Amino acid sequence: MVVFDLVRPEGTDLTSRPYRERRAVLEALFADRGLAAPLTLCPSTIDPATARAWLERTPAGLEGLCFKRLTEPYRGGARA
Repeated sequence: MVVFDLVRPEGTDLTSRPYRERRAVLEALFADRGLAAPLTLCPSTIDPATARAWLERTPAGLEGLCFKRLTEPYRGGARA
């Protein structure tokens, strides 16, 4: 399972926090708990060239890219 966002760790509601903060909590969770396969932390970048390179070098196994505004809260069931 590839994880790219975290909205309710241990019952704490993070949905009103911007993605930048939710992502930091997610990265800390992986680091602090030593999470590994079958869980995978989705790579993240703000560099368009890096994102293009990911798509170009991975002909299989990468379904696409997920774009999130770093300052936006979580919006369940909606695309922003």
